[in-house]
Amino acid sequence: MSASTATFPTDIKWESDGTNRIPFMAYTDPGQHKKELERFFYRKHWGYVGLEAEIPNGGDFKRTAIGEPSVVMVRAADGSIGVVENICAHRGLPFCRERHGNKKQFVCPHHQWSHSSRTTCRACRSGVASNSMARSTAACRPISRRPTTA
Repeated sequence: MSASTATFPTDIKWESDGTNRIPFMAYTDPGQHKKELERFFYRKHWGYVGLEAEIPNGGDFKRTAIGEPSVVMVRAADGSIGVVENICAHRGLPFCRERHGNKKQFVCPHHQWSHSSRTTCRACRSGVASNSMARSTAACRPISRRPTTA
């Protein structure tokens, strides 16, 4: 057995059934990380994003993550709330860098595409995104939202 194999084993092995010491590999193995993301964030259950009270006014937003993807929860001027992936549909860059705040629009840093607080594409570098095809292909990808009841 080489020194690197002893330090970084290929399989997660527990010392014994009754042990409470977690093997180092449980924290560092990419395969284990992927399994945990799938189990805890991406399968058949809802993930917590935030409270409606955190974004009380139109234009208020909160950026957080569900597993690895960054998401933005935003309240529109009409009071509705949406959650979208924090990725511009054009070049895949995050369009929101602040953790929270209030904005009338989000602007992608690459080509300055702007998205309203309803996260629809409002304007592209060449002008207003007026036709429905341009708006639909440039829209931010929504995340399903289930409101909680008091």
